[in-house]
Amino acid sequence: MSTRYVCASWQGLLQQLVYLIGRGYFFYHVTYLPVNKKEKYSQIDAKLIGKYKTDKTKWQRSRLKAKGVANFYYLRWKHVAVILHTLGEQEDEIIYDDKFLDIRKNPLLLKISELVAFNIQIVDRRVTVKLAKDTYEGLRIELHQVAKTKSKEKMAKAFDRINGFPAWAGIIVQKRRLAWYLCEQAKKHNIQLDQSELRFVDQRKPVKVFQE
Repeated sequence: MSTRYVCASWQGLLQQLVYLIGRGYFFYHVTYLPVNKKEKYSQIDAKLIGKYKTDKTKWQRSRLKAKGVANFYYLRWKHVAVILHTLGEQEDEIIYDDKFLDIRKNPLLLKISELVAFNIQIVDRRVTVKLAKDTYEGLRIELHQVAKTKSKEKMAKAFDRINGFPAWAGIIVQKRRLAWYLCEQAKKHNIQLDQSELRFVDQRKPVKVFQE
């Protein structure tokens, strides 16, 4: 069985999800494996891969698509596992008993940690990524607090940490709002901070998706 389903990083998982959704894998099921049972992850992987017949080559997938049969795809990063599938009829041997949602109607919420989560969604027929509401609000609170220090250096460093998130279009829009918010908060403390003084990354570098 191929291991090209284990992602090397959460950034790689996010990148591959966007890629697959953009190619018609509209239906998703997200599950979070118990963090205290890492030794069983390989067994769980094998069970889900067998259940949904995801261990297929590119050519096998192409043939299924040509026949109007749904393709399934399995991805995992650490404890976060995602099953996706395309439109089409299902193979008889597939046991379809998990709840799948349609990303065209329901954005995919991907929780990376207690503090970080993303929404993957389709807007104007394009797949994009945004920081989830709680993650965005957490960053806003952090900027609100750092503005109280009246230190431009600390404010710039706090904002620069946000550049650690991949620069997807939706996140870039949110970063612009956060930059404006930080400058407004600085002004309330009699500090003139211009957005041009903040490092702003708006180019995303592709990352390696799968582990070696």
